[in-house]
Amino acid sequence: MDIIRFSINRPVTIIMIFLSAIVFGLVSLDRLRLKLLPDISYPTLTVQTEYPDAAPMEVENFVTRPLEEAVGVVPGLRHVRSVSKPGLSEITLEFAWKTPMDYAALDVREKIDLIQLPKECEPPVILRYDPSLDPIIRIGVYGIDNLVRLRNLADRIIKKDLESLEGVASAKILGGLEEEIHVELDEKRLALFGVPIELVGRRLSQDNVNQSGGRLRDRGSEFLLRTENEFKNVDDVRATIIQENTGRKIVLADLGSIDRGYREREIITRLNGSEAVEVAIYKEGDANTVEVAKAIQNRLRGLRKQLPEDIKVEILFDQSQFIEQAIGEVQSNAVLGAILAVIVLFLFLRDLRSTLLIGLSIPISVMVAFMLMRQFGVSLNLMSLGGLALGVGMLVDNSIVVLESISRFKDSGKDRAEAALAGAGEVGRAVIASTLTTVAVFLPIVFVEGMAGQIFKDQALTVSVSLMASLMVALMLIPMISALQAGQRGFREDVPEASARLSESKRRMIRGIGALGRVLFQTVPLRVLKVLRRLNRSCGAIASKAARPFLSLFDRGYRTMERRYLSALEWALAHRRAFLLSMLLFFCFTIALGRLLGSELIPQFSQGDFSFNIQLPEGSALSATDSKIREMEDIIRSRQGIATYYSSVGTATRQGSNVKSKDTNIGQINIVLKNRNDKKSEARLIEELRREFAAIEGMTFKFARPMYFSFQTPIEVNVFGYNLDELKEASDRVMRAVEGVPGIKDVKTTMEIGSPELNVVFDRDRLASLGLQLETVSNILKNKVYGDVPTKLREMEREVDIRVRTAAWRADDADMIKALVVGERDGSPIFLGSVASVEPGSGLNQITRISQQRAAVVSGNISGRDLSSVTEDITSALAKMRFPSGVTVELGGQNEELMRSFRNLVFALVLAVFLVYLVMASQFESFIHPFIILFTVPMGLIGVVWILLLTGNTVSVVVLIGVILLCGIVVNNAIVLVD
Repeated sequence: MDIIRFSINRPVTIIMIFLSAIVFGLVSLDRLRLKLLPDISYPTLTVQTEYPDAAPMEVENFVTRPLEEAVGVVPGLRHVRSVSKPGLSEITLEFAWKTPMDYAALDVREKIDLIQLPKECEPPVILRYDPSLDPIIRIGVYGIDNLVRLRNLADRIIKKDLESLEGVASAKILGGLEEEIHVELDEKRLALFGVPIELVGRRLSQDNVNQSGGRLRDRGSEFLLRTENEFKNVDDVRATIIQENTGRKIVLADLGSIDRGYREREIITRLNGSEAVEVAIYKEGDANTVEVAKAIQNRLRGLRKQLPEDIKVEILFDQSQFIEQAIGEVQSNAVLGAILAVIVLFLFLRDLRSTLLIGLSIPISVMVAFMLMRQFGVSLNLMSLGGLALGVGMLVDNSIVVLESISRFKDSGKDRAEAALAGAGEVGRAVIASTLTTVAVFLPIVFVEGMAGQIFKDQALTVSVSLMASLMVALMLIPMISALQAGQRGFREDVPEASARLSESKRRMIRGIGALGRVLFQTVPLRVLKVLRRLNRSCGAIASKAARPFLSLFDRGYRTMERRYLSALEWALAHRRAFLLSMLLFFCFTIALGRLLGSELIPQFSQGDFSFNIQLPEGSALSATDSKIREMEDIIRSRQGIATYYSSVGTATRQGSNVKSKDTNIGQINIVLKNRNDKKSEARLIEELRREFAAIEGMTFKFARPMYFSFQTPIEVNVFGYNLDELKEASDRVMRAVEGVPGIKDVKTTMEIGSPELNVVFDRDRLASLGLQLETVSNILKNKVYGDVPTKLREMEREVDIRVRTAAWRADDADMIKALVVGERDGSPIFLGSVASVEPGSGLNQITRISQQRAAVVSGNISGRDLSSVTEDITSALAKMRFPSGVTVELGGQNEELMRSFRNLVFALVLAVFLVYLVMASQFESFIHPFIILFTVPMGLIGVVWILLLTGNTVSVVVLIGVILLCGIVVNNAIVLVD
């Protein structure tokens, strides 16, 4: 082959080529981004629309349904799912994989702009789901009881300092107390002075103004004209003139009390049982997580010195730790695999020089892979490094075959160059074919859609490029080094003819350069080579003596295995039909046994970090939720092996996504273990906590782990129907049936009773007779109960809200709302009770719609069983149930993604076998001979099934990727053997 002859004749060129590849590989390695997982782009969009103070039914009718109908015609849309909550509509749009999401977002925005929503609605916001948007570091600030000071320090010092770091996108503050100035007006005084509440807010806004008035020229000078009337302190707020009647000024202090207070708490955060402030750090999209985390840690060391001694700062969660740990394990496995491969080579070759020569293919191939990863935009992650770890054993295959062939020709009497050329040329086509078949096995993963394609594309790429690099090493570097002899090449003593015309001084200079070149590039390398050879002989002799007992033991074991293999092979060849029939029967038995294997989408990551999301009945106060969280914290505090636990009351992260829900009846506890690698003790602790938490009455909880692949819960049963009463009854029956399936935990339904309501129904005729407008009265009611923030008090670099409302927001008796004054007529106040009826009521917490149909979703987690077996039990249980006409049930959740991923990977496997057949048919120039090799591929499933059964593992997309890799290995070995 020409490439082999070129490599033998141009050794310096070949050395320079591979040296440059190593250098550029090292440079690329330093610049590759370090991430936990590949860049996973989920094809989903979420349309969020706020409809303040609207019930779920109104949100569904006036916001959700019109938007669903508008966006339902966007190209590439696969599923539409929506949730209508009090005051909020969320529509999740799932597109086909490989849909250009930027253009999809533009299409969605265009359709939304055509819809006329209620005037009270905020403009719809389009959000993208991306796991990389999770905070990479969560910091707890604690140490003092003054939560206002604690939040101010976190905001003014920690947040601003960390946001200035390169790679940090933003920092968000949670918990603590936000200072607020409360203007609490007295209802009787407002009526006495005849001051409407909206006038108070308007006057505060008008009197708190700093404004530029332009420029004023006076002779030779020019002045800037400014009006400075902003409030300096709370006394200025109290002295604001609201109204002037008959020469008497009515100031704000005459109408109620004005005090410094705190904004009504929506979130409470605690660290190890003590109240704290949390700072969540988000990185920029293309930033290196590990580098950003290290920069944050370094900056925190300096910030601790700037903060008061009583303020403590602790890192609660650091994503980079798990990334470094996971990547480190993969790297160590890859290095260990390379070392074991070299040891195995030495055991068979018994030649240290040949072993090291073949071992060169591993680092060189890996460096080339790093260089190409940089060019293709692939990061260092679990999948890409996992591909290198999986392929490290195959990297030496080509070099072994080439070197063995070269050695055979050397033993026959040929010199080094001839043996290298003949030996490498003889097996070159087989080596190329075997490598191309392995690459062909991974090529179909490029066509795999769905999550599996997103995850394993990096792995397929790294395996393919490293194998191609090992092929170049086998066909270029191995023959070149094998043909290289000491003293074979040197610098020419004669001076070129063109130099004869040069002057004597120039000729002396050329001879001097030549002599220097001979010293640097011939004499010195040869001396170094001789020293290395002597060291090699000495080390080889010492290693040979030390390893002699192990080598002899290996020889005896190998000879015994070889004899048994030869006798078994002779028997198989003599009894072909019986052997083939027995293998076929064993294969069928194994495949039948494989039905016992369960299946799941992705094995869960065990990080020593998990959480419990809790929920109380709708309408529960924040203090009630906090009380339940404290009970859970007391249980956690009594357990051993827990490093840190931190909780959030009033907010919780939705399972598997970076979207946070906020409500007074929800909360979340995060637990970090001391030993994050002890899976057994972690599972035991989780079960103990589940049992203890179940004894706490008045709440439900759901276990969750950090998830990176899917934002759906493992088990979801969708119940469809239009009548909400029938839908709730059916969902309750389904929930009871699902709870009875072994292995399912934390079952809940979306059809839950919502928050208690006070329904104010105005008498329109009464309003009209009194000259009142419904919208005006509604706004007055809102301002008196909820309040209004007409302006802010500026203090140094921060602004404090000034909230104006009446004492009605603190009323313990809901009937007091009827006594609120909503207008006046002829100097007489008009009370709410005289123009409206106020009745208690309740509605649904939310209304879910799937594919533009009302639905209830019954969800749950899996514990101790696999997804497929649990799904089969649920299907059997649902088949025995009867539902009213118009109510239908179907399975959703991860089961849908599981089936889709399995179909895609099986398609990739079939396509891989087809491509392998194409390569082998071209190699053997035969349509029949490739079937001999392909016949061995299904036999590999025997080992797969038995090893999964023995280890208790399930079939997942990771296992299917391993099966695809196994096909490449089987075909690779078979081609070389047959050739």
